[in-house]
Amino acid sequence: GTGDMYDWHFFDTQETLWEGGRSTYQTLAPWGEYSAEINHISISDGITYIGDHSFYNMAAISADLPDTLKQIGPQSFQYSNLQELSIPSSVTTIGFAALDGTHISALELPDSITSIGDVAFRGLPLTNLVIPDSVTSIEGNRVFLRVSGTIYCPTTLFCADKGSENIVPYERKGGVYILDGKYYLSGADMAAGTNECQKELNECKRDVLESKGFCQGSDCDTFIQSDGKYMLKYNGKTYQSINDLLKGNYDKRRIYTLEEANFVAGKVNSVKIRYR
Repeated sequence: GTGDMYDWHFFDTQETLWEGGRSTYQTLAPWGEYSAEINHISISDGITYIGDHSFYNMAAISADLPDTLKQIGPQSFQYSNLQELSIPSSVTTIGFAALDGTHISALELPDSITSIGDVAFRGLPLTNLVIPDSVTSIEGNRVFLRVSGTIYCPTTLFCADKGSENIVPYERKGGVYILDGKYYLSGADMAAGTNECQKELNECKRDVLESKGFCQGSDCDTFIQSDGKYMLKYNGKTYQSINDLLKGNYDKRRIYTLEEANFVAGKVNSVKIRYR
């Protein structure tokens, strides 16, 4: 199908709430009776919303999410044995307790996300979690409760008192992550402390460009100075910043070739210039 999934809610399958450390609650979705048998979920292109409690407390699942998905609904994967999840860059909302109690140990949040619900990540065994600066709203005060790792949070967003004492603030300018005066190309690099950029130039070192596949060896003579500004030169084009290089936004005004320049004294002269 397409569009939004239904909200299913849940019911208790036994008298006791806990059995062997796991809740006995089960989703009311039609596949709920097979919760112990299902090991993979594939959500079709066209689906935009994963409904409330859709895959609640499922025993051993992995999941593929489509690029059309906009919202991961409340408690949609709560208490399931989900161990990894790739969130597509179309997702804007992670709902209340959506991943609460799962076993995800590594999670990358795309820049498309703007809203995170309370206890969305509660109890995740993460080494670190980078909250993108696209997020404008974090609900409640338990969103990071019992998250084992470090939470990197943009200074534009108040993350303190959200359930974790391991909050590290960072800045982001021009696509570059800035932490303790050091520059990084991505949130993952920042969390790992790798691919550090040169602070004084706000650009990246040769090894970073090589690791990104832009150039190798002597081809990486990247930094030039012109008109008092530091710029990045690669493959015959000049870029104002590493972010421009990554996006291919080169400065056409600065790279040119003289095609014809015949100067004759006492006459009006012309110069042809070809821009690249």
